[in-house]
Amino acid sequence: EQYRRALERKDVAALLDLASPHYYEDGGNVDASDDIDYAGLREYLLEKFEDANAIRYEIRYRRITKDEEYVLVDFTYSGSFRLPTSDGDEKWRSTVAENRLELVLHEDEGYKIVAGM
Repeated sequence: EQYRRALERKDVAALLDLASPHYYEDGGNVDASDDIDYAGLREYLLEKFEDANAIRYEIRYRRITKDEEYVLVDFTYSGSFRLPTSDGDEKWRSTVAENRLELVLHEDEGYKIVAGM
């Protein structure tokens, strides 16, 4: 819920606080140019939030699994984004997709996201 609320508020600081210093996203391909680590996460989030004047984000959790190192949270999200149009107006755009957050336990800090934002 903290993650969803931070997305809706476009709260980059809160999202960075939820992320592990070991955050790494490979973009789902072999092209290293689109990979994101913790150092690049702030810029990535700012860029993603730049055009959205408002965000509504709903999460439907499908499965949560745990192994020795990670907690995997599989979910379906529905995102709506109010974006400016070329004529100066605004229009809502929506998307529905599957995602997975990968979390790891950090001593004294609880679980932190290592991939999936």
